Amino acid sequence: MSDALFGYIFIFIINRDIMMLCPDLSQRTVERALKDLQDHQKISQVGAGRSTKYINR
Repeated sequence: MSDALFGYIFIFIINRDIMMLCPDLSQRTVERALKDLQDHQKISQVGAGRSTKYINR
């Protein structure tokens, strides 16, 4: 799922965007998926706290 979501559709995405697109996922599940994508160098984190955004690499 996460690879398809970050294909080349989005430039920036935030947690709230994913939760709106996938309402069945909990916030913790979204955070884990984003962390996994960062660990596999698929996305980069930009900013911190409430202003955190993610960009695909």
